[in-house]
Amino acid sequence: MPQDVQAFRDAFAMRASEYPTEKVDPAIVKCMDIAMTGLRKGVKGANESQKIQSILDGYIRAIQAEETFATEYSSISGAMSFGAGRVAIGVRMGAVSRLKVFNASTGAAIPVPKALDWSYRFEAKPQFAPGGLLIVNGPGIQDAGVRYAYRILFLKGANGKYDIQQALRGLWTLEDESESHLRVNGLVASVNTIEPPKAFFTDNVTRLFIKNTIYELDQMPMKVRMTSSGSNAIRVVDEWMSQAMANPKTDLQKQFVNSYGKERQMVDSFSEKVISDDTYEVNLEFEKTYTFIVKSKGLKESVESMKIGGE
Repeated sequence: MPQDVQAFRDAFAMRASEYPTEKVDPAIVKCMDIAMTGLRKGVKGANESQKIQSILDGYIRAIQAEETFATEYSSISGAMSFGAGRVAIGVRMGAVSRLKVFNASTGAAIPVPKALDWSYRFEAKPQFAPGGLLIVNGPGIQDAGVRYAYRILFLKGANGKYDIQQALRGLWTLEDESESHLRVNGLVASVNTIEPPKAFFTDNVTRLFIKNTIYELDQMPMKVRMTSSGSNAIRVVDEWMSQAMANPKTDLQKQFVNSYGKERQMVDSFSEKVISDDTYEVNLEFEKTYTFIVKSKGLKESVESMKIGGE
């Protein structure tokens, strides 16, 4: 067994428990540092990214249990990025990750914020952008489910260290087992998040209210180039329902609350269709079916009428 793999195995045997907590485990920190050293020495550039998992597999085989869950320390993955003469390495063990940045030629470590020394419940996937900006993408770590929280950190290097310039958080869902909440192209980032409805629930796979924000990364704080949100008519209905549930003012809102109640329900199905240039029909199916007509007047949209099916 190679010396570094044996050292990894010895450190792993000293772990405090099988599952991470917010409390730092020095034995696991040592394991992740050994893995980072192995990656730094074994992967010399972005064109060798296929080597990352093969290197980590050596450590995985040394400690592998019969069954491994994503949140157990024995579940290991890593990511690397090269830029501006530096290499950033993130290693995940179970539900905790660790990130370091090194000088690509000398191997000297460049300090990063303490939040990245032990990132509980978030991965640390680095990506260098032009100008030396380091983006650390942090999808949430969980054993099961399709909806996850994420954290994205934007770091700038100055005075021999990295500091966090801005942080974003949001919710997203897996699609074909991939993460699509973040796309970076040069100095432009596209970030998606799900905004939950106010008046009802959806299942976790549904992306009903998607907010997409385009950021320009050439300065900090980042400048928002564009924000877009889909399903505008359903959003209008959701806001109207929420206001009615909190404080019904019109006869139509009182009729709705008397039928629907003041507690959020799980929606079975929903649809939105265009009736004319300024009129939309929204159908929401719960135990009863609610059909709303939404009209647009200038820049303002409002609920004009409602029908209740199943009463």
